[in-house]
Amino acid sequence: MPRLLPLGAVLAGIAQQFPGHHLDADGPFERGGRWIYRVKWLTPDGRVLIIFADAQSGQILSVNGGR
Repeated sequence: MPRLLPLGAVLAGIAQQFPGHHLDADGPFERGGRWIYRVKWLTPDGRVLIIFADAQSGQILSVNGGR
């Protein structure tokens, strides 16, 4: 297994880009040769986002939801 960031570091990176806080998180797990975290994120206005982040770099790969 490659060297992965702890979940707390990934959550801190997400918080810099999206106001709010995490509700739940899964991972890290491998998908398509990449280790990722899946984070359920609640924004201050009540929207729930599903954020996939690279577990090695912390880079946000995709954001779904928000309706």
